[in-house]
Amino acid sequence: MKKILFILVAGLFLASFALAQNTSTITTTGDDNTASATQTGSNEASIEQIANNSTATQIQTGDGNKADLDQKGGWPAGSTVINETGYQEQIGDNNQATLWQLADGGNGGNNGNQYQEGNNNKAIIWQHTVTSSADQDQIGDNNEAHVYQTGFNGYVKQYQSGVANVAAVDEQGGGGWTTGNKAEQIQTGNWNKTEISQYGTGGAKNAQGNEAYVTQTGHDNWAGEGLYGNHLWGIYQEGNYNTATVTQNQNVNESQVLQYGDGNTATVTQNGGSGLFGDYGDYVNQSLINQNGNSNTATVTQTYQ
Repeated sequence: MKKILFILVAGLFLASFALAQNTSTITTTGDDNTASATQTGSNEASIEQIANNSTATQIQTGDGNKADLDQKGGWPAGSTVINETGYQEQIGDNNQATLWQLADGGNGGNNGNQYQEGNNNKAIIWQHTVTSSADQDQIGDNNEAHVYQTGFNGYVKQYQSGVANVAAVDEQGGGGWTTGNKAEQIQTGNWNKTEISQYGTGGAKNAQGNEAYVTQTGHDNWAGEGLYGNHLWGIYQEGNYNTATVTQNQNVNESQVLQYGDGNTATVTQNGGSGLFGDYGDYVNQSLINQNGNSNTATVTQTYQ
């Protein structure tokens, strides 16, 4: 009987050991690179570097987390990049972080940071850029953040604290210019959504000097719809040196800003209600700004009582 009990306990121990394990793969090609992966729990991590003087760091604590960090040339494919910095940290369970830094061969200087604390969060950064930065911080559960950057000298910051928030930025521009595009999204609360798209004109869609800021405090606030599909964007700017600022306080506000041209400015401030009317498809404040031309200014202030 004792022998049977020992075999049973040993079998359970081996089974639990087989299920709880970390997996890390690091592949480096080039000179003077640094790559590190630190895992506690049962997680997956992958780093690929075709680079020089670049740094990649991954830290994961929990179970079921996945992290993927690539630093390599986007064109030509598999060429060598330089001076890239990537950092990923995940604390919790079932989080996913993807960071691709794909400068053209011989270029680089990009900085990407991802921090997630909670469960079932997703963070994605795709940089086909030079000397750009993207920073994602998510605290809570079921949040989602997306960044897509092309061009030069871009800047994106995303901060989300709460449950089931969505933030997305699509920036294409700074095509060789010193002034890149800038986007910041700050969301505190639950079920908020914000999306920013900044393009240039013409076939290349290169732009410079556009700025977009969204701050949401509360629940069920809307500044965009859909992820990289044919949907309305919370802020859409096509041109150069446009600025859009949206601030949404309390609950269930809706805003959309569209600007086509150069040097336009749009400012929206919405103070919503205390109830979660958005659960029923209603918004207490709704705003649309559509400017087509140059050097226009539009301001909207809404307070629900």
